[in-house]
Amino acid sequence: MSFEFSMCKDIYIPRSALSDQIAAKILSASLTGTATCQIWSSARHTGKRSFFQKELKPKLKGLGCHVISIDLWAKTDLDPGMVLAKTLNDELAIVRDNGSNLVDELPFSWITINKHKLETPGRGRRRGGTLSEVLQEIAKYTADDIVLIVNEAQQSLETAAGCDAMAALRSAFDEMNGDGTRLHLVLSGSHRDRLSALVSKRKAPFIGVEIQEFPRLGRSFVEELVHQVNTRLAADNQLSSDDVTSAFTLLGFRPGILAQVVQDHALGQAGSAGLHQTVTARAGTLQAMVWQQHQDDYGTLTEIQRAVLLILIEDGSGFSPFAAKTLDRIGERMGEILTPPKVQKALDGLRDRGIVWRPGRGSYALEDQDMRDWVLRDTKPRLAASIYSKPASLAPASRSAAR
Repeated sequence: MSFEFSMCKDIYIPRSALSDQIAAKILSASLTGTATCQIWSSARHTGKRSFFQKELKPKLKGLGCHVISIDLWAKTDLDPGMVLAKTLNDELAIVRDNGSNLVDELPFSWITINKHKLETPGRGRRRGGTLSEVLQEIAKYTADDIVLIVNEAQQSLETAAGCDAMAALRSAFDEMNGDGTRLHLVLSGSHRDRLSALVSKRKAPFIGVEIQEFPRLGRSFVEELVHQVNTRLAADNQLSSDDVTSAFTLLGFRPGILAQVVQDHALGQAGSAGLHQTVTARAGTLQAMVWQQHQDDYGTLTEIQRAVLLILIEDGSGFSPFAAKTLDRIGERMGEILTPPKVQKALDGLRDRGIVWRPGRGSYALEDQDMRDWVLRDTKPRLAASIYSKPASLAPASRSAAR
């Protein structure tokens, strides 16, 4: 894990067990003449992007794989399908020209993704190529197995071209899963419900592939970070692993924010000892750094979405959105009688915002469990006050009476 802050920017803490696990699956598949597709999910800002770029990519290169990485959130102003096509076309130019950038030598005048077309630079060529053909062309020049890493893969579902690009990757995966160079896929995302659309629907491109939980960093990460930072600090300004662990937990295990907090305290007036004061007496200041995002998300919700979210959090795994008792409880908070279609619409809105995901039919859960503490602490008292201060005349009749 690496950080971009001045004191920590050159610190890198490997997650060797995880990168070894992913690499082992790829290598073992190659040895048996097959390919592998791995999909990883985690909450936002928990280190996926840094891990794939700083840890996994160089490890796979060192093992003889040709690695191509794409981040679909890096260019949100462009169609994700076109981002995939352009990245692969640029990679083909690199491997074919060996750095000379002779784009006229490229075999394709354009790349097609179903009905979508990406024009490519060059003269004198009169044929197009599919994503599968581009990948196979890359394979001709590398002679190594290709590993394509797509970060925030769920963004592909935002456009028709993006969806078609995922289907094209699956076709390439199948076509190259045989003799010669194989294509391995590593997809990741921070929106588990949307990722599931790539694997669970009847016509999903990667139907049947398991979505794996990207593990959070833990105590070993903290201890290594503290060790490396302490070597740069004076003897009377040393960080405590216990204090940093407490801060990391309060920050929702987000390494980038932790690095900022560590630096601010170590270089601040109170020094590293000030971190102990913060985690013991002013923990809310750390939580606020993470909870601001929850507050921003919550502020965009409608009243019914907020009420449904609160009931979901209260019930946890036992949440049954369309049961009569659940509808009554949501209705009591809203001051009106609710029907299943209204609750379904609210749930769909929560899913679209990445707050709730659906692990199975009729089952819903929080996307980021850290939001639970924020909702119960910061919003439940205010929500309850606004609900129970309504005039009695606005209280809903019971569902049985309504019938």
